[in-house]
Amino acid sequence: MAQNLFADLAAGYANSRPPVHPRIIERAQRRIQKATFTNALDIGCGAGLSTLALAPLTTHAIGLEPAEAMLRQASKTNAYVVGRAEGLPFADQSIELMTAAGSLNYTDNLSGFFTEARRVLKHNGTMLVYDFSQGRNDTLKGWFDQFMTRYPKAQDNARFLDPATLHTAAAGSFGMPWHEHFQIPIPLDQDFYIDYMMTETNVADAIRRGNETAAQIRMWITQSLSPLFAGKSQQILFDGYVACLQ
Repeated sequence: MAQNLFADLAAGYANSRPPVHPRIIERAQRRIQKATFTNALDIGCGAGLSTLALAPLTTHAIGLEPAEAMLRQASKTNAYVVGRAEGLPFADQSIELMTAAGSLNYTDNLSGFFTEARRVLKHNGTMLVYDFSQGRNDTLKGWFDQFMTRYPKAQDNARFLDPATLHTAAAGSFGMPWHEHFQIPIPLDQDFYIDYMMTETNVADAIRRGNETAAQIRMWITQSLSPLFAGKSQQILFDGYVACLQ
C-alpha cells in the first residue's frame, strides 16, 4: 500500500518537498570524521532529493528506490537503481557511505538489512540514517490537528524508528558512535506549504479511497490556511534525528 502511494506522489516529491535533506547532511558533515567519500549509496531515495543532498560528501552518489515511478522524476545528476534495501545489488565492500532518509521504516527485515549493509559497505564504512516529521509550527498546530483528523494517516506497514531502535536492530553488525535530535526551521510561503501538504501520503490515501478529489483537498487546505499565513512566509519546523553507524 505505502509503495503504491509513494508512486502516486512521485511528481510532488520531485518538485514540492522542502529542502530539509541538505540541512541534515550539513549537520552530519560537521561530525563525520572524514571530509569526503569515494562513493555513496542512498537507500530508498524516492525522487532523488536525498541523493542530491549528498553532493558535499561525494561526487559519486547512487540512489536505490523500489518505486520506479519515483526514479522517473529524479534528476539525472546522479545514478539510480531500482531495488530494495533487503537485497542490495552491489558487490561486497563496494560502498564507502550509505544513507537512508525515512526509508528503513518500510524494510521487511531490519536486522537483515543491516547484515546486507555490512556486506556492501567497505571496512570502516559509514552509514547515516535520518528522518524528520511533517513540518508545522505553533501557529499551525491547531490547523495541522484538523488536517490529520480530516485526512488520517494512511494504513501501511511502516515501523517506528529512532536511534535506540536502530542501535538494537544493528547490534552485531554496526556500532553507533553518535546520534542527535534536531529541529530545523525553514521559511515557507503559503503556496509552497500547500503544495508540500499535497505530497503527504494521507492525502494520496484519501484520493485513492475516493473520499475527496485532489482539487477538493487543495481547496480545503487553501481556504483554511489563508488566515494563518496572511500573505506572509512562516518558519516551518521539522523535528527529527540523524544517527551515524559504523
